[in-house]
Amino acid sequence: MRTRAAAKRGLDPRRFDAVLEALVQDLAVRHRSLAAIQHARQASGLLFAFLRRRHVRDLRAVTDAHITAFARELQTLRSSRGRPYAIATQRYLLAGVQQLFRFLEARGVTLHNPALDLRLPSWRLLPRATINQEQARRLMAHPDPHTHRGMRSRAILELLYGTGLRVGECERLDLADVNLGQGVLFVRDGKGRKDRVVPLLGRAADALEI
Repeated sequence: MRTRAAAKRGLDPRRFDAVLEALVQDLAVRHRSLAAIQHARQASGLLFAFLRRRHVRDLRAVTDAHITAFARELQTLRSSRGRPYAIATQRYLLAGVQQLFRFLEARGVTLHNPALDLRLPSWRLLPRATINQEQARRLMAHPDPHTHRGMRSRAILELLYGTGLRVGECERLDLADVNLGQGVLFVRDGKGRKDRVVPLLGRAADALEI
């Protein structure tokens, strides 16, 4: 019954390209980022190529063994630079495969999720390198304060350090996003494509006033 309902909605598990486009549309409707959509395309594309090489033409026929074999194949693949995929890349791609089958299960296209029990490759999480106050002070003092470029560079550094902005978020800032009077900064299209407001105080605010 569920697969019939899926067929009525036009989602044919034998048409891999159409399934991928349906997944992409679903992500777009849920306002997922372009990076998330590209992630879905890359992961699903690799899986579909793997299944075709093994003559699997229907996503309802995919088994746990197929997914395990695909995960093992990722360990042997190489990037465009000729290097093996890093553990983080393998996790990234396999998480995309899990997302695909969650989508198919939710739509009633498949009755079983073959990626449900997939164990993602693990790595040892290392602490991120951070700078101390003295290192931050030397970094802020490096740009030449007597040139427009130096003043601009210092303002950017102070903003990144003082507000915790991501580099991409800083690149998208506009003058209209800065409110020195209220001491706030409007961040557009941040992580998860969400907007937010962050405090803009102290040295970061002073650097922008110059």
